[in-house]
Amino acid sequence: MFFHKVFLAIQHQGPRHGNSHEAEPAVPIDRAGPIDHTVPAMKLNIDHHVHTRYSNCCNEDYGLKEIIEAQNANGMSYVCVSDHIHTARDTGGLEDHHRALATLPSSYKELPVYLGVEMTFTSPEGDIPVDPGALPAPPSFTIGGCHHFPWDKDLTMGDVPGGRAKLARMTEQGLTELLLQHHRLLQGAVQKARIDILAHPFDFFFRLGIFDARLLDMFHDTVRLCKKHRVAIEVNNASARRCDAEEKKNTPFNSQCIAPKKFFSALITMAMEEKVPLSPASDAHARNDIGCFDSLLPYLEEAGAGPGDFLRLDSLDTFSKSV
Repeated sequence: MFFHKVFLAIQHQGPRHGNSHEAEPAVPIDRAGPIDHTVPAMKLNIDHHVHTRYSNCCNEDYGLKEIIEAQNANGMSYVCVSDHIHTARDTGGLEDHHRALATLPSSYKELPVYLGVEMTFTSPEGDIPVDPGALPAPPSFTIGGCHHFPWDKDLTMGDVPGGRAKLARMTEQGLTELLLQHHRLLQGAVQKARIDILAHPFDFFFRLGIFDARLLDMFHDTVRLCKKHRVAIEVNNASARRCDAEEKKNTPFNSQCIAPKKFFSALITMAMEEKVPLSPASDAHARNDIGCFDSLLPYLEEAGAGPGDFLRLDSLDTFSKSV
């Protein structure tokens, strides 16, 4: 697979004209004064991370048809689906999505549709549950993310309160080892080169209230590996929203923690400095969240993100490493 850095049109917030689905040109942002975060000056027109009823954690019963309707209404350039694959028994709903797409009327096929998956890392070495190419319907792209710590069954997104309680009892040495283990997991996942996008970096730590600066120090190496192995880094609206909420709490886990917003901004800046493409993600689990970047946009504006900093699937001849 040849991973090219490509352009994402960032359009000025406002109504779209006509029925064209072509990306609108980027509109320069006036940076002479401070940025007003209450009214974002730009709008992302791609969303690579969207869930449907085939993800158990989805909050509503909807499928590909509803996603296409939402993406059209939001003025998106193309449509993406990326349901979970947590175990080798999961399929991410790919076969059903393919069947649904085949039966939809032509009006639903005006935008390109990319059927992807979000794989969970299942081992301390960053393995994924199944080879994407071995699925009955190979995905257009593969996202990989950490949803639990494989070496500790008590640290999982399914039990955040329990995880917080365990961390509160953990020694400093134990926490340091946890951070190092997670670092090795991310590096292993990227080096195996079976994923195309690294999902929501450190989101599990965000849920646990940990914004330890040592994670950022370690992430420099992971970013450079992403560049080497052509893996995009996700910028996730749900993660941005979580950082905003934790900032208001102002309850740092330990003395090594920095402000949540500063942490999230550093992730974006780090990827941009290494010229690793950013992958926009609403991480929608409900219809109203599809294509929503309300919390993410201020961070991108502050970082000075422009068209050349983002990944576009429709500009790549071959994207997925699984095909």
